[in-house]
Amino acid sequence: MATVLSVSGSPSATSRTARLLRHLDADLTAQGHDVIPLDVRTLPAEALLGADFAHPEIVRATELFARADGIVIGTP
Repeated sequence: MATVLSVSGSPSATSRTARLLRHLDADLTAQGHDVIPLDVRTLPAEALLGADFAHPEIVRATELFARADGIVIGTP
């Protein structure tokens, strides 16, 4: 099946947005999809604000987007 990147843009780990995405992740996984969660809040702020595209965590996140067959994005 497909690889789905599930991106939460919420600054809080316990937000309704994050809970909704994790519920959707479980449904997609139950349907046989490979779901990769990505919480933007875990990315280094200095690299994001400074547009440091060479930072290892930003490179890793970019690679996740590139290899995903589908992307689900949730923001508050």
